[in-house]
Amino acid sequence: MILSFGLVFNVAPHPAGTLWNSAMHTILTLNDDSNIAELISGGVQAAGFHSLYTTDSYQALSLLLNNPIDLLIQDIARRDIDVFQFYRLIKSEEQLRDIPMILFTGYPAVVTNVEGYMLLPIDLKKLPDTIKLTLQKCSRSLLTEKERAIRYQQLWSQPTW
Repeated sequence: MILSFGLVFNVAPHPAGTLWNSAMHTILTLNDDSNIAELISGGVQAAGFHSLYTTDSYQALSLLLNNPIDLLIQDIARRDIDVFQFYRLIKSEEQLRDIPMILFTGYPAVVTNVEGYMLLPIDLKKLPDTIKLTLQKCSRSLLTEKERAIRYQQLWSQPTW
């Protein structure tokens, strides 16, 4: 676990010899409650994915803009920003619009245009399959290590002003 600027970064080890190479995917978890964010992030990490988490939407946006994130997981109830505003913001940014999102919700009827969702209470046993299905549905599983390295270089070569 690495602590940087108030953000906690959990890095999962690369599982060797797995058919689904989840280690090449980085998942960002966003939740107001740090305990729940850490719990979900731990479930992501246990499934073999790289895992980052934060409790702040604006820090999440910074992480999304400055890191090669493959999937965003967040709760539908946000204190700092309306989740649908946040979704529209992400989808309006060219470099972010292809990042799929999984929402945790108690009301599946309100989830529209989101790539994936899970019903509350959170079932960590179903989380890995939901992540894999969402990534496959959105073609994120086709990103190779070389493509990730190129994408990461492109992110860092863009001016930040």
